[in-house]
Amino acid sequence: MKKTGGYINKDSGLVFCGEDGATTHPDTISKWFPRFMEANYLPKIRFHDLRHTHVTLLLKAGVDIKTASERVGHASAVMTLDKYGHVLPDQQEAAAAKLDKLIRKS
Repeated sequence: MKKTGGYINKDSGLVFCGEDGATTHPDTISKWFPRFMEANYLPKIRFHDLRHTHVTLLLKAGVDIKTASERVGHASAVMTLDKYGHVLPDQQEAAAAKLDKLIRKS
C-alpha cells in the first residue's frame, strides 16, 4: 500500500521503508522531509519536531509517562519526564481536583 513518503511494510509495520520493505536510513528521511514540506507549502519544521509533538499530544491526552516513553524508545520514563515535564503542569490541578472529589465521597 503506497503512502506519502514511502510504503507500508505490512510485516514490520514500517511507514518509511524502501519499495523492498527494507528500513530506510534516517538521513534519507531527514533530507526528504524539508523538500516535502516546501513542495506542499507547509511550515518549515524538522522531522524530529513530529516526535516531540507526538509525545506532547500523548501527555496532553492523559497517556501515562511510561507508555509515552516506551512509544518513543526512551531508556526510561525519567528521561521522558525530564524532556517533556513542562507539558504536565495542568495535571497538578486535575490531580488536586480528583483527590478533592475522592475525599468528599468518603
